[in-house]
Amino acid sequence: MTVTLLLFASCREAVGAQETVLEVGENYCVGDLRRDLGQHLPPLAGIAPSISIAVNEEYAGDDIELKDGDQVALIPPVSGGSGDAKTICVSEQVIAADAHAWVTSEADGAVVRFEGVVRNNANDLTTEYLVYEAYEDMARRVLASIAQEAAQQWDIGKLAISHRVGRLEIGEVSVLITVASPHRAEAFSASRYVIDRIKEVAPIWKKEVGPDGSFWVEGPRAQSKEGNTSGAI
Repeated sequence: MTVTLLLFASCREAVGAQETVLEVGENYCVGDLRRDLGQHLPPLAGIAPSISIAVNEEYAGDDIELKDGDQVALIPPVSGGSGDAKTICVSEQVIAADAHAWVTSEADGAVVRFEGVVRNNANDLTTEYLVYEAYEDMARRVLASIAQEAAQQWDIGKLAISHRVGRLEIGEVSVLITVASPHRAEAFSASRYVIDRIKEVAPIWKKEVGPDGSFWVEGPRAQSKEGNTSGAI
């Protein structure tokens, strides 16, 4: 049985490949892959517990059985159904100043617009630019799901999310979240919820690049400097 492993961010750099094909036996589960990850991909030995695994663009528990032809994504801790392309956008294109202007309707008394902007420092180190990488198809699905979660919890109108990928310069907008609502409290709460959830679960990674080197920003795990020969990521 053949499955394709997709690698992203620090996992991709540690292994030196975007994808690899594995031959596995019948009744092979995600948990088996996690257990055997160090044998299949030695540079990832020791970090299997911190990696999330998605099968065919859906997060999968260890009990999910793999099938022939599956695409299995190894997702390092993130930095932090498909949506309508107008509502959910993951792209290299610059986020325009008037993006999401269509969100507001005459029924809305509040519009909250959150912009994540590239700053010139991180962890007391100078930042020259950022590089964002995403598992784009899955990221759109996850962002759409987050938007639906927010709509179920608060009385809001339209909600839109745009996230950049690729190289971003200082001062550029990396993520834009716009929430319209009849009342300001719901709009503020929904906006805060969306950005927090993006940082928790969206398969989007951020690399800080500066004169002292570069590193991926990955949740609570230690950041890995490029050129580290220890094999840790």
